[in-house]
Amino acid sequence: MAIQSKHEGNALFQELGKNSEEALMRIHEQFFSQLMEYSFEIVIDKELAKEIAMDTLQILWQNRKTVASMVNPVGWLFKCAHHKSLNELKAKRRKNIVSMSGDYDPEGPGNIENELEAKELSSFINLAMEKLPAQQKKIIQLSKDYGMNRKEIARHCNISESTVKNQITEARRHLRNTLEQLFKNYFP
Repeated sequence: MAIQSKHEGNALFQELGKNSEEALMRIHEQFFSQLMEYSFEIVIDKELAKEIAMDTLQILWQNRKTVASMVNPVGWLFKCAHHKSLNELKAKRRKNIVSMSGDYDPEGPGNIENELEAKELSSFINLAMEKLPAQQKKIIQLSKDYGMNRKEIARHCNISESTVKNQITEARRHLRNTLEQLFKNYFP
């Protein structure tokens, strides 16, 4: 259910600024599902999107006096959800990086040679990833780190699916060439 006019919307937020829990409930009714859908477009996780929407409304309540005097409080609400969603993605990425940095030992404990080879290969891959153009790097990370498919990446990056496909193909070619060059330099 959308707000019928900007004036009505601002009046609702002004009412909230007067510590009206009823206004908060009406804002929840009108915007919760929209906030959840908006966050889902960014994080691609329904439960996380629901948490973000709840957190956003909690932040609204905490800042109700300031938001009540804003010209566009609805815009602020969605911008807040946007920032929370991006912060969650960053936190998720950091967790993935930390979990990947652990020792890799496919043949069991104590196989130092395999551990060294895996760490060395991992560092080569990281070097090659750093050499990718920014958009290709982002698309590869969304695919590998967050498990997004082409359609989700296209929606997230606001580009076409064919562009995503082309960027992945080009990134793989670039990674392959960079890794070959690195191997040649380090293992002549």
